[in-house]
Amino acid sequence: MGAAGEGGQVQCVPGSPVAMATDAHLALSGRTEVSGRLACRMEGSCLKTSTVVGYLVLSDLVGDIRFALRSLRCSPLHTVTTVLILGVGIGAVTLMFGVLSASVLRPLPFPEPDRLVWLWKSRDEVPQDSLSYDDFRDHRASLDALEDLGAYQVFNPRPLLSGTAAGTRVRGNQVTPNLFSVLGVAPAPGRTFSWEEAADGGPDVVILSHAFWQGRMAADPGIVGRTLSLDGRPTEVVGVMPTGFGFPDSGVEIWLPTREGDGATQGRGNNNFFAVGRLKDEVSLDVAQAQVDVVARRIQDANPDYAAWRHWLQPLHTVLFGEMRTVLLLLLGVVSLVPLVACANVASLALARAATRTCELATRRALGASRGRVVGQLVVENVVLALLGGALGVGLAQAGSALLRSVGSASIPRLSEIGVDATVLLFGSGRGGAERRGWARSALVVTQVALSMTLLVTSALLYRSLTAIHDVDPGFDMDGLLTARVQLPEYKYASEEELGLAWDLTLRRIAVIPGVEAADWLPVTPGGGPWNGLSRPGQGADDAGDEVPGRRNFVNAGYFQALGIPLRRGQPFHEDDTPASEPVMILSETLATQFFPGEDPLGQSVRLWGQAFQVVGVSPPMDEAGLGNEGLPAFFLSADQFPQNALRVALRTSGEDPLAVAGAARSALREEDPDITLTDVQTMDARIEGTLAQPCFRTGLVAAFALVGLALAAMGP
Repeated sequence: MGAAGEGGQVQCVPGSPVAMATDAHLALSGRTEVSGRLACRMEGSCLKTSTVVGYLVLSDLVGDIRFALRSLRCSPLHTVTTVLILGVGIGAVTLMFGVLSASVLRPLPFPEPDRLVWLWKSRDEVPQDSLSYDDFRDHRASLDALEDLGAYQVFNPRPLLSGTAAGTRVRGNQVTPNLFSVLGVAPAPGRTFSWEEAADGGPDVVILSHAFWQGRMAADPGIVGRTLSLDGRPTEVVGVMPTGFGFPDSGVEIWLPTREGDGATQGRGNNNFFAVGRLKDEVSLDVAQAQVDVVARRIQDANPDYAAWRHWLQPLHTVLFGEMRTVLLLLLGVVSLVPLVACANVASLALARAATRTCELATRRALGASRGRVVGQLVVENVVLALLGGALGVGLAQAGSALLRSVGSASIPRLSEIGVDATVLLFGSGRGGAERRGWARSALVVTQVALSMTLLVTSALLYRSLTAIHDVDPGFDMDGLLTARVQLPEYKYASEEELGLAWDLTLRRIAVIPGVEAADWLPVTPGGGPWNGLSRPGQGADDAGDEVPGRRNFVNAGYFQALGIPLRRGQPFHEDDTPASEPVMILSETLATQFFPGEDPLGQSVRLWGQAFQVVGVSPPMDEAGLGNEGLPAFFLSADQFPQNALRVALRTSGEDPLAVAGAARSALREEDPDITLTDVQTMDARIEGTLAQPCFRTGLVAAFALVGLALAAMGP
């Protein structure tokens, strides 16, 4: 027997009970390659009992792992199949959760983002709308529940940056000076705008995005205080935003102060601002909403024409990602069927292999191995398989994430952030692994086939919906149609007549390019454009409650011909339409029927902006919000009567590749004026497809996972 030493220690000597027990333990476990005596002989030194036990447990675990690897190597088909099934199942759900986590589950990149809220206004015909500057000003002055309320303009300016390559436009955003402090982000280096700089006639200042500063400004360390030329005006740089900041989206390059005296801030019905507020500590959304209701009633009392408008708050995260969150959660629920199929397959494989190992397990029991020892060895084998499958799953999820980042659309929120992090891994590990209950093999086969069929049916239904959207008639001929954004240097033209003449010359330049059959303005913008309330003159000039909302589009005389749109009634605009002539309008058939049921709309008047417009034509109904989306009906105004500095041009081309004329068009415009820019060049097919990016993304994901599920079912025994 081993001699007792000091402190309750047991001396481990050859032939002692500890050594013999270790030998027997190793022998019964099937591990004859390691000697228990050698494991515990310490050259006369003493070991604590707990140390011996710990060593034996660790030695058992290492031996079990080695035995499991040998066993799995002896059955390569079973091992490879099981690892592949587990890897695909874990990888699928990990990838899907990675998309969900990156797109909508991560908090907004602002301090205490849960306190950020969005302020809407709405009425029955318009469920969500922006605010007027008057609305913003009234709420900011009265809402005690908010620390502050900031705003930015709906329409982004694209000022001309001089001093660089000719015709360089930058994407800007006009904000109230306090918007950055509401979000909890400050420029570094530099400062935010002051309210004096936002006043009418204030100094011209700009804040740059970090990407713009690094790229266009070559990371100039002395950029703050430097002057840039924007639209011909010297503009001082007062700050640079931190890395990664991009609000309202990552495409914004510069921020400019909103000027309280410009046209966008004038009038209660001029809804040109989105408002973002920050709740005070310990203030709930319900309390803040009650205060919003009080301010809204005060506005209604002072402006009876706007009694139909409601004002309401919503969490900022919900506004930005709410719709996508719902869609991705549904997709995650569908994709979660894939690991269930994998579990069913692995369970079936485990049952099949167990049937072939009856003799092996019986022999081990006959040699003295306990039931717990045998079960422990089998558990280790399954853990090794699970780890191998998990590693493969993580690799597949990483590869899938890279693929989605490369082929996904910019309309998918936070697409560049999709990947596999610790949160995603924890979720995937929770979903992985095989079900180890004693299901009958027949039940497993039925289950995996049923789950695979569910995935396939879901994918087929989504594909059918997407095909139906593709089949929607957009209302115009898209073949050979090239689109682009054209912007004139407005500051060079002193009057509307000069601006209108410049547009006429611009179109004439483009129209004579070889390969261009016709040139005019783009149809209604996919995804929706600005809207106005229309009314019949007899309803009263300011009766906002009786107005009918419609999407506004500026077009020229040749627009309907260039787009291949046959008018249902009347005639297109005429070249003689000028700012001095009687204002005219073309209504979509939807609006014409709504305004003049049972009447001839031609020659009738529709009130807009406080004046009467004569209806000269009726267009076919056009899908304003993009294919498959419900939008407001369109109406058309003459771009010759109301010249704009930036419009989208549509070129009807005769060649097989509409993009082939883009270079010639850009050169022709620069000959007219080096500061005329041609950007965002796309075929109409590509522009329309952009409105379908998210449904295509969803359908593609489910289809891919359906095929994975089918493959897993086919791999099952």
